[in-house]
Amino acid sequence: MSLKTRFGLVIGAMVLFVVAATTGILYWTEKSFLAREAMERQETALAALSQVARESHLSQDDLMLINYVLSLPAKDPDILFAYVAAPDAKGVPQVLAHTIKDLSGVPLSTLPPSPPGSRVLRETVPQRPDAAAEAVLAVSQEKVAASVEASLSRTRKRIAGVTGVMVLLGLTASTALAISLTRPISRLAQGAGLLGQGKLGTRIPAEGSDEIAQLSREFNNMAHRLEKLDEMKKDFVSSVTHELKSPLAAIDSTLELILHESKKERDPSKWLEDVAAIRNHTGRLSRFVTDLLDLAKIEKGAFSIQRADLDVAETAREVTAFLSPLADKNGVSLRGPKDGAGLPRAFADSERVRQVFINLVSNALKFTPKGGTVSVEIAKSDNRLLCSVSDTGIGIKPEDLGRIFDKFEQVREARSAAQGPKGTGLGLSICKAIVEAHDGRIWAESEPGKGSKFCFTLPGGKA
Repeated sequence: MSLKTRFGLVIGAMVLFVVAATTGILYWTEKSFLAREAMERQETALAALSQVARESHLSQDDLMLINYVLSLPAKDPDILFAYVAAPDAKGVPQVLAHTIKDLSGVPLSTLPPSPPGSRVLRETVPQRPDAAAEAVLAVSQEKVAASVEASLSRTRKRIAGVTGVMVLLGLTASTALAISLTRPISRLAQGAGLLGQGKLGTRIPAEGSDEIAQLSREFNNMAHRLEKLDEMKKDFVSSVTHELKSPLAAIDSTLELILHESKKERDPSKWLEDVAAIRNHTGRLSRFVTDLLDLAKIEKGAFSIQRADLDVAETAREVTAFLSPLADKNGVSLRGPKDGAGLPRAFADSERVRQVFINLVSNALKFTPKGGTVSVEIAKSDNRLLCSVSDTGIGIKPEDLGRIFDKFEQVREARSAAQGPKGTGLGLSICKAIVEAHDGRIWAESEPGKGSKFCFTLPGGKA
């Protein structure tokens, strides 16, 4: 059974239940009201009869009472009979007026008994201190019930008409609601199927502010992230191919040159240059493989650090000295940190901290044009060390700052402007993992066209 059918059945059943309960309550209320109205009508008729009897006695006008009593059956068909009785001078109760004309003036004892199924109402009418009249009214319960039933029959017809309209509207509304609920779900299912087929550009409409619209927006966000991830993976594969192929091709060509010239007399310095080139490319391959291994450890949660007291300023100076040839080659001024005297030593892994500095400084050199400056600074911040690498390069857009530390993430504009190898988008992600493993924090500040500043903190150690 489809979800739409189930929605329709459930909502339809709820509508029918509500309509049935409502009509039942209305019918019971109407029935109670009619019965109460009949009782009140009878009591009102008795009170009116008593009032007329009282006025007749005061005015000594028996004819007024007789005429009123005779007119009661015509006014209310439910009345079987009515009379007013009062004691005569000898104290014998006499009928003063009766709905049956012939019974007016007869002794009360000669009246026939009340018929079965009748309701008799009585009320005393004071006349003088030592005597009182009695007003009696009898109604037919059968006629009252028939009158109530006739009214209820009309009520049932009205309720049936209203119920039919309500059920029709309710079922129509339930069907429309079921369709409105299941249609976006169907679109979500279709979109998920298209994503499963690899169509990552799939998006679905997300209008409104309800939960389904929110789910649709989250679906679109997920599809967008998958599309970006797919693009990053493609870029990663392209970068990996380049990172592997370029040094391997260079090593292969250098070895081929060595084999070709091995039988010739050659300047020993040339051989040393070839060996240095091979070593340079194998180092590049080794760094790339190390990054991949580090990434695998991070993904598995097996990434570990070996903490010890560390002079961070000295480590940073070693890195700047190591990368100075690259800075000179790119025409960039590389400045190391000042003397670290007075700064606390960090409690950190020296090799991992060195790796962070190498990645950040290498990136800064890669994206700083000729004539620019890259600076490394170390400062104290509370009980921690604040390390920063700033440059005067191309900068990073604000919308890209939040994702540059993600795996495989590379800003396209920066990638196209990079000097030397393009990289794989793993360096900053690994830096983030290393810093966070030291209970530190890493972030970037940048202004496009004016440069960037990468900062991270490390826990302090011994002074």
